[in-house]
Amino acid sequence: MTVAEIIAEVQRIKPNQYPKETLTRWLTQIEAQAIDQVINHALGADIDFEKYDYDMDAETELQIPDRYSDVYIHYLSAQIDQANREFASYNNDVALFEAAWREYAAWHIRTHYQKGTPSFRYL
Repeated sequence: MTVAEIIAEVQRIKPNQYPKETLTRWLTQIEAQAIDQVINHALGADIDFEKYDYDMDAETELQIPDRYSDVYIHYLSAQIDQANREFASYNNDVALFEAAWREYAAWHIRTHYQKGTPSFRYL
């Protein structure tokens, strides 16, 4: 999915007063976390990430595959709830986000982890 598609989906399912620039900033946070904690780790890479600007990056494909787009949706929903001080909804969205994040991270590491790099040694 693209930056614009995720933001449009969040606006559809959780209408809010925040401009696209704010939602893009929040989206940047979770995208950077995905690159730093999952993608670079699994691939043994050092992918640099530049923050998104909605006007320039609206059609940019996000790193997390569409089948795990709930990661973005629940993260943005949680950010909206936190900013609105709706803490019961925030707690629910964070729980949903964490479950989606674990599922995505497990899938990514399982399918992309560098083969031939032992995780432990026999002594």
